[in-house]
Amino acid sequence: MQRVILFALTALASVLGLDPDLHDPAAWFAAEAALAVVIAASVVHLRKAISVDGVAVIVLSIATGAGLSLLGFFGDLFTAGTTLVQALAFGAGAGWLASGGWDLFQAARGKAAPAA
Repeated sequence: MQRVILFALTALASVLGLDPDLHDPAAWFAAEAALAVVIAASVVHLRKAISVDGVAVIVLSIATGAGLSLLGFFGDLFTAGTTLVQALAFGAGAGWLASGGWDLFQAARGKAAPAA
C-alpha cells in the first residue's frame, strides 16, 4: 500500500506541474511550507472543477492538507514516531498556511483576496 500511495502522490505532483524539487512526496512532510505549496496548487486545480469562494476555500485548503497528511501517514512519509493526530494537525496547519499565503500573494499582486 505504501508504494501505491507514493506513486499516487508523485503522480499528483506531475499533474499539478510542481517544481521538480517537490516531486518527492517525502519532502512535503518534512516542512509545513513545502506541503502548503502542494496544497495551494491542489486547491487552484480543484477550483477549476468546483465552484468555491470565501470561507469554503479555507475549509477546502484545510481538508486537502488533512487528506494529504493522511496519505503521507499511511504512506510512511512522516518521521518515525509521528502519530495520526500529529500528522492530521500538520496537514491542517499547512492547509491554513496555504490559504493565508495564497490570500497574501493575491493581495500583493493587487487582486482582491476572497472574503473570509
